[in-house]
Amino acid sequence: MKNQAMNIRKKNWEKVVVASGIFLGSLALAILSPVPKTLAGDDGYGSPQVVPPNQEAFALSYGEWSARWWQWAGFGMPDAGNPITDPTGAQCAVGQWGPVFFLAGTTGAGPVARSCTIPPGKGLLFPIVNFAGAVPEDGTTPEEVASAASGAADLVDVSTLSVNIDGVEVQNLGRFRFRTPVFSFTGSAPNLSSLTGCTVTYPNCYEGFRSQAVGDGYWILLMPLRPGHHTVHFHGEVPDWGFVQEVTYHLNVLKGKG
Repeated sequence: MKNQAMNIRKKNWEKVVVASGIFLGSLALAILSPVPKTLAGDDGYGSPQVVPPNQEAFALSYGEWSARWWQWAGFGMPDAGNPITDPTGAQCAVGQWGPVFFLAGTTGAGPVARSCTIPPGKGLLFPIVNFAGAVPEDGTTPEEVASAASGAADLVDVSTLSVNIDGVEVQNLGRFRFRTPVFSFTGSAPNLSSLTGCTVTYPNCYEGFRSQAVGDGYWILLMPLRPGHHTVHFHGEVPDWGFVQEVTYHLNVLKGKG
């Protein structure tokens, strides 16, 4: 995952923005059917905290939550102090809101270990490898952006994906690929995507309001962890791009009511 911007017009797929995975997108391929809010369960995925891919949590699907992640750090946050480029976790609480706490990936610059304090009762969402793009930077229509995003996500080597929660490996990660619905965002000036993902000439690339963006990639959503210390590790690769994401989070979940 490149928590960096790789625009969708670079070798067709590379014109995608990569962040915490890779900035690039694809329409709601997740096709997560509207299922009532549910508690996570093992269901063959190894960890009871993991929300199964065909279920909602906190009233939204995986695809919908991943769109909100992009609105958070992928496009909506200034480059300075962005959690995606944070080497220690000091910025992990910046811009957080709502029932799900977002964790960031990297730009693929090397392994990173972060420490982060999590409020009580929060779900956790993080990208193993992810992509997103927008109109007009990456296509003239959402469908074109989605096609580029899908092409980029197809390049992920699924055999390299791994997620470990407190020493327990999450299984069947190939089932955790999701597309966002078409979403809007207001890009900071500059944001991480505008600095690293613009391979075409476009005024104020990814900055300001964009009404049509799409994302595609591999995600994990966790139900709230018990109070105390936890370790979350995730890894993924895009061999054709030489991209490797390796992130370890040392989490301190606080006691109290969410």
